[in-house]
Amino acid sequence: MDEFDPTNSGSVKETGPILFLSLFLLLLAFFILLNAISVRDDVRTRAVIDSLVLTFQPPKDVGTSKSEFTSALDDTPNADDLMRSIRQAWEGSTPLAEVRQLSSGRVMLVTAPLREYFTGRETAIRGDRRDLILQVAKTLAAKGDGLVSELQFVLDPDGVKGEDGAVDSGVQLGRISIFARELVANGAPPDTITVGFRRGLGRNLQLRYFVRDKSRAYLTFDSLAR
Repeated sequence: MDEFDPTNSGSVKETGPILFLSLFLLLLAFFILLNAISVRDDVRTRAVIDSLVLTFQPPKDVGTSKSEFTSALDDTPNADDLMRSIRQAWEGSTPLAEVRQLSSGRVMLVTAPLREYFTGRETAIRGDRRDLILQVAKTLAAKGDGLVSELQFVLDPDGVKGEDGAVDSGVQLGRISIFARELVANGAPPDTITVGFRRGLGRNLQLRYFVRDKSRAYLTFDSLAR
């Protein structure tokens, strides 16, 4: 058996495929090692997927969307069921949404980027948020045992600027109006929804969801102004 001689030109030609395969296996081993030591972050993973879908698939028109939604609420849900429904609606549709249940247990605060619901300077809600609107409307319309739901939807009037750099509050006004109309059109009682402006939110929206006893139900922005 002949001994391998690297100085032999004929032998050098035969090492090409071997060298290529070795480099390929080394690269494969590197990625296997990265995968083995990595920790999966579901929030970031869903954020990347949501970004890719938005980039390569233009938003559908809300009026022509074929999405279907089935409410998971019982006929007479309790306060925990209602709060859970709103939490699932926002966390399931928007990975970047910050959802907090306040100390009272019946107040939920949601803060999320505007770009997750509106495209550019458009006032219409993105078509891929239809399921969110349906679930929120269904929750607001649910008849709990002695309970009522209330929703406050707030935007920053200075959150959108025109091409000249001036504030265009008309865009934000159109957005909160359309949001309320979409909820009502999908079954939410009109007296459960309030909308308004609050400076300091920037390019975010803020939503507060309340579950109250019927005897203490009211609609106010006093808490938002503090």
